[in-house]
Amino acid sequence: MRFSFILLCAALCVMNVGCEQPAANTNTNQAHHGHDHDGDDHGHSHAGEGHEDHAGHDDHEGHGHGDGAAEEMGPNKGHIVYLEPKDFVGEWRHYKGNSVIRVYVLDKEKKSVAVDGKVSIVPQTGKTRDPFVLQGEDAGDDGKTAVYMLDDDKLSVAMNLGVMLKIEIDGKTYEGKIPPHKPHHH
Repeated sequence: MRFSFILLCAALCVMNVGCEQPAANTNTNQAHHGHDHDGDDHGHSHAGEGHEDHAGHDDHEGHGHGDGAAEEMGPNKGHIVYLEPKDFVGEWRHYKGNSVIRVYVLDKEKKSVAVDGKVSIVPQTGKTRDPFVLQGEDAGDDGKTAVYMLDDDKLSVAMNLGVMLKIEIDGKTYEGKIPPHKPHHH
Protein backbone atom coordinates (compact mmCIF):
# COMPACT_ATOMS: atom_id res chain seq x y z
CA MET A 1 0.00 0.00 0.00
CA ARG A 2 2.80 2.42 0.91
CA PHE A 3 4.58 1.65 -2.39
CA SER A 4 1.37 2.42 -4.33
CA PHE A 5 1.09 5.80 -2.60
CA ILE A 6 4.72 6.66 -3.41
CA LEU A 7 4.21 5.57 -7.03
CA LEU A 8 1.07 7.75 -7.28
CA CYS A 9 2.95 10.77 -5.87
CA ALA A 10 5.80 10.25 -8.33
CA ALA A 11 3.36 10.01 -11.25
CA LEU A 12 1.64 13.24 -10.22
CA CYS A 13 4.99 15.03 -9.99
CA VAL A 14 5.96 13.85 -13.49
CA MET A 15 2.61 14.95 -14.94
CA ASN A 16 3.02 18.40 -13.37
CA VAL A 17 6.34 19.21 -15.09
CA GLY A 18 6.19 22.03 -17.66
CA CYS A 19 7.12 25.63 -18.31
CA GLU A 20 5.55 28.33 -16.18
CA GLN A 21 3.60 31.24 -17.66
CA PRO A 22 1.03 33.61 -16.25
CA ALA A 23 -2.59 33.52 -17.35
CA ALA A 24 -4.03 35.47 -20.26
CA ASN A 25 -2.56 38.90 -20.89
CA THR A 26 -5.41 41.33 -21.23
CA ASN A 27 -3.33 44.46 -20.63
CA THR A 28 -2.32 45.84 -24.01
CA ASN A 29 0.85 47.41 -22.60
CA GLN A 30 2.54 44.20 -21.41
CA ALA A 31 5.09 41.70 -22.72
CA HIS A 32 3.70 40.72 -26.13
CA HIS A 33 4.07 43.89 -28.21
CA GLY A 34 3.39 42.37 -31.61
CA HIS A 35 6.92 43.00 -32.85
CA ASP A 36 10.28 41.27 -32.88
CA HIS A 37 12.94 42.48 -30.47
CA ASP A 38 15.85 41.60 -32.79
CA GLY A 39 18.04 41.11 -29.73
CA ASP A 40 16.86 44.30 -27.99
CA ASP A 41 14.85 43.64 -24.85
CA HIS A 42 13.85 47.32 -24.51
CA GLY A 43 15.07 47.38 -20.92
CA HIS A 44 13.13 44.35 -19.71
CA SER A 45 13.92 40.68 -19.32
CA HIS A 46 12.20 37.76 -20.95
CA ALA A 47 13.44 35.37 -18.29
CA GLY A 48 10.75 33.09 -16.99
CA GLU A 49 8.90 32.96 -20.30
CA GLY A 50 9.44 29.23 -20.53
CA HIS A 51 11.78 26.50 -21.71
CA GLU A 52 14.25 26.98 -18.88
CA ASP A 53 14.21 23.17 -18.73
CA HIS A 54 15.75 23.16 -22.22
CA ALA A 55 18.52 25.65 -21.51
CA GLY A 56 21.27 23.12 -22.25
CA HIS A 57 20.73 23.23 -26.01
CA ASP A 58 19.98 25.77 -28.68
CA ASP A 59 17.32 23.92 -30.63
CA HIS A 60 14.92 21.04 -30.24
CA GLU A 61 16.63 18.55 -32.53
CA GLY A 62 15.76 15.10 -31.27
CA HIS A 63 13.45 16.60 -28.66
CA GLY A 64 9.97 15.67 -29.79
CA HIS A 65 7.26 15.89 -27.18
CA GLY A 66 6.39 12.20 -27.07
CA ASP A 67 5.48 11.59 -30.70
CA GLY A 68 8.95 10.40 -31.71
CA ALA A 69 9.54 13.28 -34.16
CA ALA A 70 11.54 16.40 -33.48
CA GLU A 71 9.40 19.53 -33.53
CA GLU A 72 10.70 22.83 -34.79
CA MET A 73 10.41 25.54 -32.18
CA GLY A 74 9.83 29.21 -32.98
CA PRO A 75 11.22 32.51 -31.69
CA ASN A 76 8.45 32.70 -29.05
CA LYS A 77 9.33 29.22 -27.70
CA GLY A 78 6.27 27.68 -29.34
CA HIS A 79 5.70 25.09 -32.05
CA ILE A 80 6.17 26.09 -35.70
CA VAL A 81 3.27 25.39 -38.09
CA TYR A 82 3.99 25.77 -41.80
CA LEU A 83 1.03 27.32 -43.59
CA GLU A 84 -0.20 26.94 -47.17
CA PRO A 85 0.23 29.07 -49.17
CA LYS A 86 3.73 29.69 -47.85
CA ASP A 87 3.64 33.49 -47.37
CA PHE A 88 3.33 33.19 -43.57
CA VAL A 89 4.28 30.78 -40.78
CA GLY A 90 2.32 30.16 -37.59
CA GLU A 91 3.66 29.46 -34.12
CA TRP A 92 1.48 28.17 -31.28
CA ARG A 93 2.10 27.91 -27.57
CA HIS A 94 0.21 26.46 -24.58
CA TYR A 95 1.02 27.45 -21.00
CA LYS A 96 1.16 25.42 -17.78
CA GLY A 97 -1.54 26.08 -15.21
CA ASN A 98 -4.17 27.50 -17.56
CA SER A 99 -5.92 26.94 -20.89
CA VAL A 100 -4.32 29.85 -22.75
CA ILE A 101 -3.33 29.16 -26.35
CA ARG A 102 -1.36 31.83 -28.20
CA VAL A 103 -0.71 31.93 -31.92
CA TYR A 104 2.03 34.14 -33.32
CA VAL A 105 1.99 35.25 -36.96
CA LEU A 106 5.46 35.07 -38.51
CA ASP A 107 6.86 35.89 -41.93
CA LYS A 108 8.84 33.36 -44.03
CA GLU A 109 12.00 34.18 -42.06
CA LYS A 110 10.11 33.42 -38.82
CA LYS A 111 10.05 37.01 -37.58
CA SER A 112 6.89 38.35 -35.93
CA VAL A 113 4.72 40.31 -38.33
CA ALA A 114 1.72 42.39 -37.29
CA VAL A 115 -1.34 41.77 -39.46
CA ASP A 116 -4.99 42.70 -39.51
CA GLY A 117 -6.15 39.12 -39.55
CA LYS A 118 -8.57 36.54 -38.25
CA VAL A 119 -7.07 33.52 -36.52
CA SER A 120 -9.07 30.38 -35.83
CA ILE A 121 -8.34 26.82 -34.78
CA VAL A 122 -10.61 24.09 -36.13
CA PRO A 123 -10.86 20.72 -34.33
CA GLN A 124 -10.26 17.69 -36.54
CA THR A 125 -11.84 15.11 -34.21
CA GLY A 126 -14.65 15.02 -31.68
CA LYS A 127 -18.33 15.88 -31.73
CA THR A 128 -17.98 19.46 -32.90
CA ARG A 129 -15.88 20.98 -35.64
CA ASP A 130 -16.87 24.54 -34.76
CA PRO A 131 -13.82 26.81 -34.99
CA PHE A 132 -12.31 28.53 -31.99
CA VAL A 133 -11.72 32.19 -32.91
CA LEU A 134 -8.71 33.76 -31.20
CA GLN A 135 -8.59 37.40 -30.15
CA GLY A 136 -5.82 39.80 -31.16
CA GLU A 137 -3.52 40.98 -28.37
CA ASP A 138 -1.72 44.29 -28.10
CA ALA A 139 -2.95 45.66 -31.41
CA GLY A 140 -1.32 48.85 -32.62
CA ASP A 141 -3.16 52.02 -33.59
CA ASP A 142 -3.69 50.48 -37.02
CA GLY A 143 -5.44 47.45 -35.47
CA LYS A 144 -2.62 45.09 -36.45
CA THR A 145 -1.00 42.52 -34.17
CA ALA A 146 1.25 39.48 -34.43
CA VAL A 147 -0.25 37.75 -31.37
CA TYR A 148 -3.66 36.10 -31.04
CA MET A 149 -4.91 34.23 -27.98
CA LEU A 150 -7.82 32.39 -26.43
CA ASP A 151 -8.28 31.03 -22.92
CA ASP A 152 -10.65 28.08 -23.39
CA ASP A 153 -10.59 24.63 -21.74
CA LYS A 154 -12.16 22.94 -24.78
CA LEU A 155 -9.55 24.45 -27.12
CA SER A 156 -6.80 23.28 -24.78
CA VAL A 157 -8.10 19.69 -25.07
CA ALA A 158 -8.66 19.95 -28.84
CA MET A 159 -5.01 21.01 -29.36
CA ASN A 160 -3.91 17.57 -28.08
CA LEU A 161 -6.21 15.75 -30.53
CA GLY A 162 -5.04 17.49 -33.70
CA VAL A 163 -6.40 20.72 -35.19
CA MET A 164 -6.18 22.93 -38.26
CA LEU A 165 -4.77 26.44 -37.81
CA LYS A 166 -6.37 29.01 -40.13
CA ILE A 167 -5.16 32.58 -40.50
CA GLU A 168 -7.08 34.94 -42.78
CA ILE A 169 -5.15 38.02 -43.96
CA ASP A 170 -6.47 40.44 -46.60
CA GLY A 171 -9.16 37.97 -47.70
CA LYS A 172 -6.65 35.12 -48.23
CA THR A 173 -6.69 32.04 -45.97
CA TYR A 174 -3.50 30.32 -44.82
CA GLU A 175 -3.84 26.85 -43.29
CA GLY A 176 -1.58 24.44 -41.43
CA LYS A 177 -2.20 21.21 -39.61
CA ILE A 178 -1.21 20.77 -35.96
CA PRO A 179 -0.99 16.99 -35.51
CA PRO A 180 -2.18 15.09 -32.41
CA HIS A 181 0.39 14.99 -29.61
CA LYS A 182 0.75 14.25 -25.93
CA PRO A 183 -0.32 17.08 -23.59
CA HIS A 184 2.49 19.41 -22.52
CA HIS A 185 2.93 23.08 -21.76
CA HIS A 186 5.38 25.86 -22.69
